[in-house]
Amino acid sequence: MTRPSRKKPTKPQPLGNLPLSAATQRRVLAEFVRAVSPKSDAGEAANPPASSDDSMPTASKLIAARKIADALPPRLRQTLDLLLAGDAEKRIALKLGLKQSSVHSYVKVLYKRFNVSSRAELLAKFVSR
Repeated sequence: MTRPSRKKPTKPQPLGNLPLSAATQRRVLAEFVRAVSPKSDAGEAANPPASSDDSMPTASKLIAARKIADALPPRLRQTLDLLLAGDAEKRIALKLGLKQSSVHSYVKVLYKRFNVSSRAELLAKFVSR
């Protein structure tokens, strides 16, 4: 009598942790920027979608984010600039001559300082609508 094969069930990967290449990240960020600030035919910015935090006008949020960025130490500022350019942590580590774990720590510090939990949220802090 033959036994049925018992394959170990594969654990599904959570959607929030899907690996993306640097090129794909740049494409997604470009789409995000385009979606956040659409232009109408008249050349004026269309009404932006309502954000979850409407307590502060968009221009004030942008100014606040830039003030925080200006006060960052040089390494954090370099990391922020490369993140906003769409580079992955591995590429940032190569460009800055750092360990990938150091860059990851810097990214966590940036998330904490800007009170965000994702790169998209971080980018949104610097996009004027």
